[in-house]
Amino acid sequence: MAGRRTVTWSFDCVREWVDGESEALAGMGVRAELVVDPVERAKKAAWVDLESDTRLARVIFWGSGEVDLTVLDVARGVAVCEEHREVTSWQGVVNTLQDAAAWTAS
Repeated sequence: MAGRRTVTWSFDCVREWVDGESEALAGMGVRAELVVDPVERAKKAAWVDLESDTRLARVIFWGSGEVDLTVLDVARGVAVCEEHREVTSWQGVVNTLQDAAAWTAS
């Protein structure tokens, strides 16, 4: 099928990153929580919520390899980052979560 992406990561990869980086995130003043969508859907999803004193971020990972990243500035009430990405590898998951953590800690 032309144009179909091969996704080589799983939601377990996302969980591993959140669990493995929790101390480093705390050192940046960022708290993280992973939620796996409890509703059975054709397009499965999990998201990571990142929170600091000044910013909130949500990274939604879809089983299709699509990722939506949103970062909000709490004081100003505006989005400072809204991105849609296609992530097909473990490294792409890491890069996206590191970007989100950096935006949240700013």
